[in-house]
Amino acid sequence: MAKTMKDFLVEQTKELTFLSLDIRELFKGENVDMDKEAVELPILLEDLSNKLQKNEQEFMITTEILVKGIAYLLGVDPDFKYREEYIRILSNLSPDIVKALLVLGNNTFDQGEKIKGMIFLKGAATVKPDEPKALFNYAVALLTIVEDFQNEENADHPKSVRKKIAFFQEEAGKTLEKLIEIEPDHALAHYHLGFLYKKDSLFQKAEITWKKAIEFGLEEHLEEHVNTLLREIEDLVQYEKGYQKILQGNMVSGLKELLKLEDRYPEWWNLHFFIGLAYRQQEQYPKAITYFQRVLELEERIPDPYVEIALSFAGLGKYQKAIEYFEKAHRKDPKSGEILSNLAMVNLEIGDLKKAEQYIEASLKIDPADEITLACKEQLELFKKSNEEK
Repeated sequence: MAKTMKDFLVEQTKELTFLSLDIRELFKGENVDMDKEAVELPILLEDLSNKLQKNEQEFMITTEILVKGIAYLLGVDPDFKYREEYIRILSNLSPDIVKALLVLGNNTFDQGEKIKGMIFLKGAATVKPDEPKALFNYAVALLTIVEDFQNEENADHPKSVRKKIAFFQEEAGKTLEKLIEIEPDHALAHYHLGFLYKKDSLFQKAEITWKKAIEFGLEEHLEEHVNTLLREIEDLVQYEKGYQKILQGNMVSGLKELLKLEDRYPEWWNLHFFIGLAYRQQEQYPKAITYFQRVLELEERIPDPYVEIALSFAGLGKYQKAIEYFEKAHRKDPKSGEILSNLAMVNLEIGDLKKAEQYIEASLKIDPADEITLACKEQLELFKKSNEEK
């Protein structure tokens, strides 16, 4: 099962075969810039099969068959060892080969062979990597195929389909970002890229990108759509700004952003979590515990709020309560060395060296090189040594 776009494309090489042909004979009378008399040329199996079904005694290479085979190969394997030779062959076949490949790709795509059409379009982008039309058409083809994947299972995507959606979207995003580097005022590239940023919860980037799409000129109906989307993500942008400030250590400013949203989103557990985190890091432990308890009312499956409540109780000196919540977190995530290390340190704090040692050993079984756990072990050894000296 393909895990990346590259894996997926490599799987499509099964549609190709290679024929060794005399390149000078093939281009007889034409000025062909090739160093070899013969070269292995890629041919789509489909084209070979069609010829054989017609009972043609001799397989004749046509320009169309050759263009399709090379374009397909450059699409599935842009780094193929004969890439430059193949590009020279294509350039000899047409004065504007990129335009020809775009027509081939779009026509194939529109006829319902979307994967093949997308591959031809990637071939066009391989022949001329800085061609905006090639990059844009390839990206749009990827996004259209993503919609098809999403429609395969409306409610619950199988794992393989979800993976395809993820790496097709990633490829589309990279392609659109490359296009914008080449042509910064490409309005439609910004338009499509904004959706990808939103799907990745990069709300500030989506806002900036959509505003640029409007600035560079969209059709009226698209501009109206973008303005609606910008209004819809206003609170998400504010939330992102708030939690990023908190993660960067700017608690006061981050809280100011997030508390404005609290009344409007009483069931948004992520919001309450970051408000609680800000209060805990300011050592306002009772307030922090209140918010983390709200999180547990809304989402009790994850260990993080249990850990944060435990840390808050530890900050208040209530170590038994801290142990209680660290143990709950451990039951949620038994393979977390960090939780085990915290349990070790709290038990060390109350003088239970035996339990502290058990938790440290359990953590080291998970990751013998974990620096936090090794530091805990060092603390335990110092504590033991101190007690022996007394």
